[in-house]
Amino acid sequence: MPQSEATYFSGTSYSSAPPSDGIRACQVNGCHKKRCHARLQGQKLYSRFCFDHTCERTVSLEDGYHCNMARESGEKYCIEHMTCAARGCREEGYYDGAAFPWFCDTHRCTKANCKSGIYDLLQKRCRAHVECAAVGCASAPHADADSSYCKQHTCGVDACPNQARANNRCAEHPLSRRASKCFCGSRKLHPADAFCLDHGCRLPGCAGERFPGGGTLCVVHKCTFDTCFSPIARPDDIHSIFCAAHACRVVGCVYARRNPSFYCGNHGDQSPPREKSADACPVGSCTNRGADGKGSVCSEHACSVKQCGLVARYEGGGFCGERHACVREGCRHGRLSVHYGEGEEEEEEEEEEEEGEMDLCLRHDREQERERGKRMAERDDQVARERDEWKVRYQNLRTDFEALQVRGNRAMHATVEDSEDSGLW
Repeated sequence: MPQSEATYFSGTSYSSAPPSDGIRACQVNGCHKKRCHARLQGQKLYSRFCFDHTCERTVSLEDGYHCNMARESGEKYCIEHMTCAARGCREEGYYDGAAFPWFCDTHRCTKANCKSGIYDLLQKRCRAHVECAAVGCASAPHADADSSYCKQHTCGVDACPNQARANNRCAEHPLSRRASKCFCGSRKLHPADAFCLDHGCRLPGCAGERFPGGGTLCVVHKCTFDTCFSPIARPDDIHSIFCAAHACRVVGCVYARRNPSFYCGNHGDQSPPREKSADACPVGSCTNRGADGKGSVCSEHACSVKQCGLVARYEGGGFCGERHACVREGCRHGRLSVHYGEGEEEEEEEEEEEEGEMDLCLRHDREQERERGKRMAERDDQVARERDEWKVRYQNLRTDFEALQVRGNRAMHATVEDSEDSGLW
């Protein structure tokens, strides 16, 4: 989606020539800044809004160059141009950050607070947040080996991308046990061992190589946390990858606990609830601090319209249902009244308007307009069909009348007695 290449000007004084329509101020409700303009091909092209509220999507010069929809302050585009950047996707959604391009829920990285597009379709993560394919491991994949596993879980053989098992090797590259000495030159305790006492895993029954980063265990039997060298909680369980201090307390769970809880994110509801403070957000069990520190709604649950103070209709922010959210069920967009200021004056030529037009968002307003246009087109078609039917009936009646005239003339000619009378016909 291309953005404007023009330079915008918006001074603090009114010394420059006013726009052709005579309106100097930004037409966003509550904004009193001067309308910005772009210099292009020797002429000033005024936007309807100030620099902060002008969408960076541009159109042709014949159509006015600037987008007619206002953007939120801090954003790049208006809600009309915030479509998903994934190829072939036209999904629209609430755009809540300055990052661009925007991706929908289907094509956005599932990493918390990340707005990048997905790179790995299986893990639904972007390139920066693709995680190790080992169950429960959140480390980044080993880039040097082009593996789907992190460095700890990748086979120790150069260029091998397989998952490491015992001895820091995959099933295709087991260590040879014929040598009587370790690779460091020290003699092994037993000829069948793979390493000496200084380089072998100390867990009884394991012949793996000790983790080179520290500790006395191999990568399979040490805690997955880089700075923790404690043994995993359940060595006999191939899915156990965390020590007792870092593993979730739920039996069979392979994920790490969240600090300071004893449970992971999936089982966090089993942790004892925290008491809410007097200045906490009043929404449900939210313990976030209120926006003004006096028990008001926090920024996560507050309406996106400043100074509104009402609770957003849906979890995660957006607009309140009472005044600013689109009245259609399930829609997170703001009403048209949020984006159009009171200073905008438009003459309504239609005799009848559908009730609540300004209570809809741009998308649903356009759908309503399309439905209205469809109904009007159907009505026009019906009128045209009826008019054609009346024309056909009129032609048929006229033909019948002319036929009756001919038959009447013939009957009169048959009864003519005087040659002078025949002249009358």
